[in-house]
Amino acid sequence: MDRMFAKPFVDALGGHQDGVYCLGKDPRRVSVVAGGGGDGEVIVHSLTMRRPLLKIPNAHRGMVGGICWTAEARDGKRGLITAGKLDGTIKVWRSDAFAPGLRDKEVFDGNEFGNGEGSSSQTPLDAAGAIGEDGFEFDDEEGGGLNIDQSKRDAMGKNLEPTMSYTSKNGFNGIDHHRTDGVFATASNTVQIWDETRSSPLSTLAFGSSMETVSGVKFNQSETSVLASIGNDRTMCLYDIRTGKAERRIMMQVGHSVG
Repeated sequence: MDRMFAKPFVDALGGHQDGVYCLGKDPRRVSVVAGGGGDGEVIVHSLTMRRPLLKIPNAHRGMVGGICWTAEARDGKRGLITAGKLDGTIKVWRSDAFAPGLRDKEVFDGNEFGNGEGSSSQTPLDAAGAIGEDGFEFDDEEGGGLNIDQSKRDAMGKNLEPTMSYTSKNGFNGIDHHRTDGVFATASNTVQIWDETRSSPLSTLAFGSSMETVSGVKFNQSETSVLASIGNDRTMCLYDIRTGKAERRIMMQVGHSVG
């Protein structure tokens, strides 16, 4: 009976016009998550406020195959990376709206979004851009950055352009970013390692002659050079990006996913 009345369901983050096929949580802020839809739309949500921070319509042509966040802020903005499942493109998006609101170092210490008053010594929480970075000027009467009205938020997302774009012959089934470095990995028919500043992949990883479709990739958060991938043939492979080689391959009994 306790489980029946525990009410585990908290809320539904709406806004998508099509199904949501991938999620990307910001490792620096537990209350920020981005969702990719089947129509190519990307929406960044605030779990705390239960509302969208930004909507990017037509981020990709067709389904969004993967979403992840960059390891740090650049030019005072957080970075979001999206991968198209059908159009074979990777795009890096940077916006103040991904980390709205400035904080006063003395008044807002420890507060994720900055919801008080004061304007002296306004600095980002950390180099990873946990909050702030020249976000919307906080106005106590109007509610600050998080309460920007829907029309302004939609116009900002509609006019947002990617800061970087990469193309591939194949669509992407998943993407994940290195914990600290400007490197990310993608899953398609192979596993590829990319540098944010280069237009072509640094390396392509494969185990032997296997050409089975890779359905997901994930970096280890402690051993940051170790990467895991899963394939449609029920295999899981471990790679070391320092050597560019596959270290181990495991055949599972049933299907699985990398979370």
